[in-house]
Amino acid sequence: MGLQYRFTAFDHESFVRADYEYEGAPKWNGPSQDPNSGQYDQGNYSLAATNFLTLRGGTQLGDWNASLFVDNVTDTHPVTNYDWSIDPGVDGAGGVPSYLNRVQRNYTFRPRTFGLTITYRH
Repeated sequence: MGLQYRFTAFDHESFVRADYEYEGAPKWNGPSQDPNSGQYDQGNYSLAATNFLTLRGGTQLGDWNASLFVDNVTDTHPVTNYDWSIDPGVDGAGGVPSYLNRVQRNYTFRPRTFGLTITYRH
């Protein structure tokens, strides 16, 4: 969802904008989370719901447009996706299942980011 408000500030067209993204948690387990499936992996889990907020404000200065932004305003870092290192089956150390030895790689949002965008249009 995005909201934008345009106004005039010091005789220049300006704006402020907020963008909000929500992704709900899954309602059902996938095959890799279902113990009755051939794809079941006991290490897999459902992801939580996520929220992401971005703010931007700027002004038009002739042919130039300048705007400031803040991404990930709340500076949240939920796991948005994950995967596992290569799973070779059963390792040679006493028949220990490899899922006990593999490494999980998590993905998340970038940290809160501040920036400036300047564009020229003629």
